[in-house]
Amino acid sequence: MDRTLRRVALAMGLLVSTTAIADDVTPPIRVFTSAPGAFSVRIPAGWFVKEIPSPETYEGYFSREKIDVAGDIYTYGLNVVRLRDYKSKFGLQAKSNRARAREYVDRYAAKLDMFGNPEVKIVAGNLPGMEAWSFELLVNVGTPSCVWTRIIVGIYRKEWFHAMWEVPCDQRTEKEAEIESMAQSLEVSTSWGEAP
Repeated sequence: MDRTLRRVALAMGLLVSTTAIADDVTPPIRVFTSAPGAFSVRIPAGWFVKEIPSPETYEGYFSREKIDVAGDIYTYGLNVVRLRDYKSKFGLQAKSNRARAREYVDRYAAKLDMFGNPEVKIVAGNLPGMEAWSFELLVNVGTPSCVWTRIIVGIYRKEWFHAMWEVPCDQRTEKEAEIESMAQSLEVSTSWGEAP
């Protein structure tokens, strides 16, 4: 009987070890490089990708859920927007680039928040080669539709670039490190081809 108990204990110990190792495995990732958007970012390998390039704009959707057309909704993903002339597109009133980035993020948060009380804070972050600012937003706090967003905004002359990660608030703790890793991997070229 003593040997049987030892075998059971050993088997359980191995099972616990195997489970602990399996839980620590990070999901597979891949580097996505966009020629029309002139950037690269590491994303989970299983994510869907939808790019919508045009001569003056670039939109990219990278998400856990499939996006077929602009306007489709995902619960966890990344949206990238690049514009050749953001001044004509957004009509921002602020005088400095930093204030323009903040104005854009405040407008976006106000548009999403159904209760008129979004939380916006500036956090560390940059994009080499561009003036850049990083923000965190919380909208619809205390409701099932609460969303946590991480946004990096880059401005270079008249050009605009932003990368925006969104996740439901109840998944933030689980996904925040993954989002930070993606944000750190983001590389943007200041040159993205000539307009035709």
